[in-house]
Amino acid sequence: MVKKSNKFHGIFKKYKKYLIDFFWISLHRLGTDGLTVLVFFLTARLLTPELFGQYNYLLALVSLFVIFGDFGLSTSTGKFVAEYRVKNKERIGLIIFSSLVVCFFLSLIVSVFVLIFGKILFASNYNFIFYLIPLIFLISSVSILNGIYRGLQEFKNLAIISLTSGLLALISAFFLISTYGIIGAILVQIFFYSISFILLIKSTKIHTSFDKEIANNILQYALIIGFAGLSYFLYTRVDIIILEHFGYIVEIGYYEIINKIFTFLILPFILFSQVIAPEVTKLMANENYIKIRGYIQKIAYIFLIGIGISIISYFLLPLIIKISLPEYFTDMLLIILIVLLMLLPFKVAGVFLTQGFVVPSGYAKITATITLIGGITNVIFDVLFIQIFGFIGVFYVTAIVHSAANIFTYIYFYRKISKRC
Repeated sequence: MVKKSNKFHGIFKKYKKYLIDFFWISLHRLGTDGLTVLVFFLTARLLTPELFGQYNYLLALVSLFVIFGDFGLSTSTGKFVAEYRVKNKERIGLIIFSSLVVCFFLSLIVSVFVLIFGKILFASNYNFIFYLIPLIFLISSVSILNGIYRGLQEFKNLAIISLTSGLLALISAFFLISTYGIIGAILVQIFFYSISFILLIKSTKIHTSFDKEIANNILQYALIIGFAGLSYFLYTRVDIIILEHFGYIVEIGYYEIINKIFTFLILPFILFSQVIAPEVTKLMANENYIKIRGYIQKIAYIFLIGIGISIISYFLLPLIIKISLPEYFTDMLLIILIVLLMLLPFKVAGVFLTQGFVVPSGYAKITATITLIGGITNVIFDVLFIQIFGFIGVFYVTAIVHSAANIFTYIYFYRKISKRC
């Protein structure tokens, strides 16, 4: 008994740092994603299915604009901050300021574009445009600051700030949504990201000097990630835009309900991948490729866990949806759920591989290439399948393309690391 106790104590001591970081980054995501999900389900209850679908369509457009406002800067900045913690800590302040300046100008360009072409892009939703533009600046900036905190491994401070922002915004959520509907839900998002930005900036040491060399280095790597993000949009969120184009507004709401539930199921794997990402960057900097390869081989266990989650979800999720959102519990939603549950194990393993290993190792180009091919394939077959099978055709394509992309990413990345061992 004593030996077992000592064994568990030794394991805990060995992984203590990871467990503590995992705890704090979990609280951070609880403040961020917890608010999003609560507002999401509150909005679903307070709006009609049609208006709820419209709301999610608007958020899908905003997420597209944010891709161009951030364009990989948050991930790139986090990577360079983690590297400079080892090489040259004094320049971290310059990295932060330079990346925020680049982000501001990118967001400004996107906002001007949206204002000029807003009537074409938003059509009947144009009256929401002035509420959505602030989110482009805020979400992009907060993403960069979150990347910086992760690179510094300041998970505790990040968690406290996120929880504070989330709780303050949540207090206002019911009043704003019940009073102003879709606009109220958007205002909650603006309120949350505004508080987060203020608190993150206040707690960050910034050298107010723009370093062109650092900015160029960050931007060059960010471009690769940015194109990967755009490609990722093409085989995820673009589904919503295609559904809207073919008149499936209510189905957008069904899709997003399942997507939000999946976000929480995948969240632990995202969190742990973000915890180990700085360590993987250090291993790459120290050329410890054998250890990285050993970690990659264990991703098979993550896939098996994903299968278990899918099986349990098949029995539990319909009951949860029926109780919490009875007006959305339809045959259409159940069909979408069954198709996407087949994809879940691949998403679980894929997100852990990409965020925990591929991008921190400096191989973001792999993700960019595969997701670009997958994104283009997804759009083409979405349009074809939706005309043949109806709305469910979009989800058939999503399941097939995502699974294939994750398999190819694993094979290609594993071979790259193996060659360097």
